[in-house]
Amino acid sequence: MVAALGLRSSEEAFTAGLLHDMGKVVLGTFVEVDDQPIKAMVARDGLSFDEAERRVLGVDHAEVAAELLRSWKVPDEVVAAARWHHRPELAGSKHRRIVDLVHLADALAMQMGWGAGVDLGHYRVDEGAVARVGLSGVVAAEITAAADPEIRELREHYLAGPRAADLQNQPA
Repeated sequence: MVAALGLRSSEEAFTAGLLHDMGKVVLGTFVEVDDQPIKAMVARDGLSFDEAERRVLGVDHAEVAAELLRSWKVPDEVVAAARWHHRPELAGSKHRRIVDLVHLADALAMQMGWGAGVDLGHYRVDEGAVARVGLSGVVAAEITAAADPEIRELREHYLAGPRAADLQNQPA
């Protein structure tokens, strides 16, 4: 995505893309949050998953991820990307670019069905981020077309072998 937009690639952007949803791992694995009330609220009320998390838990996975990454002494821009990737309009101007990029990459991934969660139809794309980054429909199509074969290859590689049936039955 960074290259398609004519931007310089950075280790921080790559790291932010990998770690932005760590809060989901913490809440699901370590805290063992029962997400059924959250999923029910998403389906019933048309909320995004993070909005429903805040209503049910008083916190969302982005806030949890930011606190975890901060405790790991990860660079501030990676922490900011994790914290504000669903609400880039709330990010400060200092880290706005990386927050916008992670937000839009997350949105594109959801729209293409890569890692789609329960809020697929309710994911809110921030139009301000679209404008600030200059993401046109043409560029978005180029990005997804270039990434699609890579994603397919990863899926084939990781969904082959003895655990394939188990992994294929897991939500993306």
